[in-house]
Amino acid sequence: MSLVPKYFPYTRPRLTQIEVFGALRRWSEKKIYIEAPTGTGKTAAILSFLLENPKILWFTFTKREQDIVVREAKRIKEKWGLDFKVVVIRGVSSRCPILEVRESPFPYQACLLTRSKGRQECLDCPYRRQFREALYAKLVVTSYAYLSKGLFDRIRDVFSACQVVVLDEAHHLILPPRVEIPLSLAEKAYAEGGESIRELREMVERKPVVRVGVVSVELTSSIYVNEVVSRLKRCRVFYYDSIEEKYVGLEKDFHGFLKSILEEKDVVVTSATLTKLRRVLGSGDEYRVQFHEYKFYPIIYAGGEFPKKKWFSYRVLEELEWIIESACRFYTRVLAVFPSKELLEQYSEHCYLPENCLTVVAGSKEAEGIDVDAEICLILSVPYDRVTKVHRELFKYLRRYTRRPRVMGYIIPAVIKAVQAAGRILRKPFRVLVFYDGRWKYLRKYFPVWLKNSKIKVI
Repeated sequence: MSLVPKYFPYTRPRLTQIEVFGALRRWSEKKIYIEAPTGTGKTAAILSFLLENPKILWFTFTKREQDIVVREAKRIKEKWGLDFKVVVIRGVSSRCPILEVRESPFPYQACLLTRSKGRQECLDCPYRRQFREALYAKLVVTSYAYLSKGLFDRIRDVFSACQVVVLDEAHHLILPPRVEIPLSLAEKAYAEGGESIRELREMVERKPVVRVGVVSVELTSSIYVNEVVSRLKRCRVFYYDSIEEKYVGLEKDFHGFLKSILEEKDVVVTSATLTKLRRVLGSGDEYRVQFHEYKFYPIIYAGGEFPKKKWFSYRVLEELEWIIESACRFYTRVLAVFPSKELLEQYSEHCYLPENCLTVVAGSKEAEGIDVDAEICLILSVPYDRVTKVHRELFKYLRRYTRRPRVMGYIIPAVIKAVQAAGRILRKPFRVLVFYDGRWKYLRKYFPVWLKNSKIKVI
């Protein structure tokens, strides 16, 4: 029996793809975890192998990643003359034919109100039609948003009908989703009829902690009230962030719910960084690709360390400017990864940015799922999240899965953001990765195996 699947869309598989095929052939438990570096074709490898199953449900984090899956499916269909159906489940803002619904700040709430009025366009709604069409598709592609309790009911029938579930870029599942209610939204909802909701009153009063009780509000005429109520139901407690003027909570029992719906399915969990994910999703087969397809040069510059606070001093900005200008002088294309949006804004305001330098913020959607044709990537500092009161709730939540919740909830997410951003340039050989901060010397133990094995040089 050939190791390469029957419907592989390319002439020859890469070495990494052959490793993935071998891991899938040996798959024996309900779940399999595959850690493979970015830019090595793991989407095509997994999809072509799984097409022997009657129905596949594929989850991704961004629309760009959904487009990659659809593109590979189209390539398979064209090469082998297959005629299987592919359905991409999108949100209301992409599917609704009513302009005022699509342009609403909360399209789904606007959809519910419009539907309750019995408008003619709602009789055959494209948004709801896609769920019916997905029941008869061989490949269904959607986003992680539908794995939350509030949205899962919309895909429950599709989920029940599938044989295999793929969790692509699964590092996004290591932490429970954050639910945010901006203070401006709370005030708007309060002014439009939300006075009777205790939690909303406390938010308008800017109480530091708002504990959520039983919220039993029916559909109202205000999309703002309906949206706040839907977010309140997802959490047990909200904490006020005075810097960004918003309330933040964690989705309650997210991983318990996720494990319960996945336990009866065959699940492929894949990402370039799968550190600690088995702790929250449960046991299964595991395979880690040992080396990247391309030769590249990772460097840790341990000569400097950026401060944890007081980021916006001129000394820090001058050092960043020197780093970026030095790289731009020797390389034709540079990718600079900033640890936060605020620092990037400060840098853009006070410092010179060369024309051959591209900038992204670690952890943003622009730092994942896209290819950047740059010769060098500068990871500027360690992209830790700003510590807020919600971190205490997060660490308490994670204690059920680990004895070191700070590592799992604070350190590892920062490493994942940096590695994912660095992977944007690893589409060609001889690229250079520079982790510019002395702390990386100690944090490299959390790197994925393929990065650890690439002979990291510390200078």
